[in-house]
Parts: sequence; C-alpha cells; structure tokens
Amino acid sequence: GPVVLLIHGSQSTLRTWDHVAPVLVERGYRVIRYDMPPQGLSGPVSQDAAKALTPATFVAGMLDHAGVDAVDCVGVSSGGTTCMYFAATF
Repeated sequence: GPVVLLIHGSQSTLRTWDHVAPVLVERGYRVIRYDMPPQGLSGPVSQDAAKALTPATFVAGMLDHAGVDAVDCVGVSSGGTTCMYFAATF
C-alpha cells in the first residue's frame, strides 16, 4: 500500500505513534517510523555525522535504503518541520 512516514518531535520517540500506526496498517498503509538520532533506540551520533546530515537528508537516505520512492510524511512539532524541509528539498 501507500507509504506513510511518521516522525516524532524533538522531545519524544517513535512511541509517539503507538496508537496511530496500527490504525494506518489496518487501513492498508505501509508505516515507517523511527527514532531520530540520538533519541530512543537510535543510539549516539558522532559529531561528524551530526555535522554532515540534516534531518531531511537523513530521511532521504533512510527511504532510499528502504527502496521507497514516494511517501506521505506526517510529523509532530520538529518532526513536522523535518517533513516540510524533506518535501521542499526532495
């Protein structure tokens, strides 16, 4: 089905979407959600990586790695800002 990318805010984790993701899956969507580095389960990020990657380029690389060429992006707070920059850039 269509892909929905769910991005949490800066003071949260992918668990923000625990109640939303199952509903979307039941309705036929493929749901992608992740912990923005360095939050939740993602672990620490090196200074070099933090300087080289913006949140939008991180999303682009992750989706490319997953073989996703079209996505609807939904974000809360700074996750919404990431969606906006991702859409404007890619």
